[in-house]
Amino acid sequence: MEERLIYTVTEEILKEHNINAIWTEPVTKDIDGILTITYKGIKQKFYVEIKKELRNYQLDQIFHQAKTYDPLVVIAETIFPNIRNTLKKNKIGYIDMN
Repeated sequence: MEERLIYTVTEEILKEHNINAIWTEPVTKDIDGILTITYKGIKQKFYVEIKKELRNYQLDQIFHQAKTYDPLVVIAETIFPNIRNTLKKNKIGYIDMN
């Protein structure tokens, strides 16, 4: 599942918008990976957490990760609207594959 989500984000969604993306495995097991994107000559590194479906009970873990790994982006097949709003309020990026 993780590999499919990473491929979809890097090879389909971002390239569609002329954004180059490079996925690297993390040194630590606290996060799932690092996504480095380049757009209009500007390079930005994001720490990534991947979930099949982000649920309320997982938010404490996400908030903790966001304090340590900034900027954090959550990639999930499904992120429900109330959780998307919570992520926005806490300045945590996300990519919802739905």
